[in-house]
Amino acid sequence: MTGKKYQYIDLTYMYEIADDDLAFVREMLASFIEKIPPQFEQLLNSAVVSDYKQTSFLAHKLKASYQLMGVKLLADMAYRIEVDSAENPEPAILELVQSMKPLVDLAIGELQTELALIPLKPSSDL
Repeated sequence: MTGKKYQYIDLTYMYEIADDDLAFVREMLASFIEKIPPQFEQLLNSAVVSDYKQTSFLAHKLKASYQLMGVKLLADMAYRIEVDSAENPEPAILELVQSMKPLVDLAIGELQTELALIPLKPSSDL
C-alpha cells in the first residue's frame, strides 16, 4: 500500500484481500477506473427515464464496487438509491443520482493517483 491518504477512497480492504499483491491491486484499480464511469452513466440514464427497477439494480451493482474501493459515501448513496428505487420510487431519486456525479469523478481521480503510484513490477531484492 502506498500509504497515501485520500479524501474519498480508503483502499485498506482492497490491499487486505489482495494480500499486498500489487499486480492484483493494479488490475482491480484499472478495472474500476475503466468500468465505473459507463456503469454510472447507465444508472443516471435509468433514473432520467424513471426506470426504477433498473435504477435499483444498477445502484446495487455500483454499491458493491464502491464498497470494494472504500468509497463509503458513494456506497451509502448507492444503497439509498437501491432501496428507494425498489420501495418508494420518486423523482427525487434522479437528484440523488445526479449529486453523485462529482463524487464519482473525485473518487476516480484518487484511484488514478493510487494506480500511478503502484510500481509496474515489484522491485527485486538485490
